[in-house]
Amino acid sequence: MDTGATSHLTRSSGNLSQMLRLTYPQFITVDNGHRIPIEGYGNTHTKHPHPPFSLNHVLYTPNIIKILISVRKFTRHNSVSVEFYPFYFSMNDLNTGKILTRCNSVGDLYPFTQFSDVKPHSPISLATISPSTRHNRL
Repeated sequence: MDTGATSHLTRSSGNLSQMLRLTYPQFITVDNGHRIPIEGYGNTHTKHPHPPFSLNHVLYTPNIIKILISVRKFTRHNSVSVEFYPFYFSMNDLNTGKILTRCNSVGDLYPFTQFSDVKPHSPISLATISPSTRHNRL
């Protein structure tokens, strides 16, 4: 999960249901300033062992290195909060406060089980960025 990302990103179109191709070129700019083409977008959801969280308007960018989830969009679309701790993160139901899932961190990232139909249980990356880096993306 990326606290600075404004959109969800995937590098595999197989992750998306009914992917729509873009009719004109669009790009995202990553931390190092490179522009990566967006080829389409669609929706998906997480699968077992996690609750079925929805991910709407996920951008298909085959040249992206890691799959990213926008914390802002994810929490709003799923009515959850995300709490980051030094060695894990948890997702909690906003209405009940109940922990819905908890994932341990690995190295500097917070991996979350992939929602892919293509490769179930492959990791995606969760990260946070500084406000200055986020500002540079704009």
